[in-house]
Amino acid sequence: MTAGDTLDTICGDIRVLQPACGYRFTLDPLLLAGFAAARRPRGKTVDLGTGSGVIALVLARRYGRKEITALELQPRLCELAARSVLLNGLERDVAVVLGDLRNAARTLGAGAFAQVVCNPPYQARGAGPASAQGERAIARSELECSMGDVVVAAAQLLREGGELCLSYRAGRLAELLEALRARRLEPRRLRLVHPRVDRPAGLALVGAVKGARAALEVEPPLYLHLAAGAELSPEVRRMIIPGP
Repeated sequence: MTAGDTLDTICGDIRVLQPACGYRFTLDPLLLAGFAAARRPRGKTVDLGTGSGVIALVLARRYGRKEITALELQPRLCELAARSVLLNGLERDVAVVLGDLRNAARTLGAGAFAQVVCNPPYQARGAGPASAQGERAIARSELECSMGDVVVAAAQLLREGGELCLSYRAGRLAELLEALRARRLEPRRLRLVHPRVDRPAGLALVGAVKGARAALEVEPPLYLHLAAGAELSPEVRRMIIPGP
């Protein structure tokens, strides 16, 4: 670990290096990893915009996934993700690649993946103040890639019948679903995430299958907290804290 980085532990025993200042992961990628793990694709997985590598690490260590590619645009975050893979002894299962998702089909192979996972920037360019930190701004706002770029990349990377799993701001859900269907990525799973039981959903977890017929399953809502000031709900705790 170098100056300016922290070493944190998630999901019991997974060690993650991340910047002390700038981009730091939130609960969202942990929720998305659990959502993606509900399907067992027969083939390779790619995590677009892996950041510190959280989704790839959780899929590999906790859910036993193999053949995972973790793609990251920002060199510093890519380096940290690669070091985290080594720290966790997952170098046979996770390959960290420096690259732009907008060119991913050329570098990684069109139609080469059974599952694409992405926790993309939620904030549209110009729609409110961007973070003052460069890495955080790129991770949170559509400065280097848009939601449309993510959808196009996923459509190119997935084989027929492959699934894209992503998390997105609930308020932009209609926009997302329209973009998915325009690229033959049919929404088949939807789960809304609420901060607590009496609050509107803030996040949507979406699973879309390339070339599938229309048949959307709306799953029961996921509540982060059951009441104001309460600890994480039992379901969320089971997702992020392994049981005995």
